[in-house]
Amino acid sequence: MKKKVVLIQAAQMEGEKVKKVEKSYIVSRTMPYLAALFAEYSHGDWEIVLIDDYLKGEYPFDETADLYAITAMAATLDRAIQIGEILKRKNPQIPVIIGG
Repeated sequence: MKKKVVLIQAAQMEGEKVKKVEKSYIVSRTMPYLAALFAEYSHGDWEIVLIDDYLKGEYPFDETADLYAITAMAATLDRAIQIGEILKRKNPQIPVIIGG
């Protein structure tokens, strides 16, 4: 059975709210690179799910996984930490990695 990794691109915060957009015109290179590395080095043993937090709609915090990896920059770090905290509360046994 394949393991599952959820790769999350954190959005910016506007005060207490998450900044959402209709379309993402600037694609982060991090997500495709990480997905490609997982695919190549896991020899197909991992299912890879990509989530862009900028896009409209609520993040599916019920997405189960064996590993959560959140990518962030200085401008998105607050949201990345918020996502990580929510995921750890729901699934304390599952590793959450934040990097950027």
